[in-house]
Amino acid sequence: MIKVHQLIKEDRYSTGLSCNEAILKWQRGGYELVAEVDCEFLETAWQHTNHINAPWWQNENVTLVKKSRSSQVGDIFQFDKQFYMACRAGFEPLNMTVENNVSDPEMMLKSA
Repeated sequence: MIKVHQLIKEDRYSTGLSCNEAILKWQRGGYELVAEVDCEFLETAWQHTNHINAPWWQNENVTLVKKSRSSQVGDIFQFDKQFYMACRAGFEPLNMTVENNVSDPEMMLKSA
């Protein structure tokens, strides 16, 4: 299962963020969970959370948490206890991990 997090609506455009800036925004509550994708590859989660032939939330293996835009550069994908930021060419691992599978961003991050 891969969880997809996007910047909150007020701070929606994330295409120019560095990894460190994304982590800071995360720690300040700037991201929200929008989907869970039943797959094991980040690229598959990316594909399933983009509009192709229909709205992305209608794609197979997608559980909509909050209706939102398609995935874009700067979104954060969580696979197991590791986080990755979508970049212009692939995904960059972020230096943060989940502690004890807690979902609250304030309580879950630990420097890796």
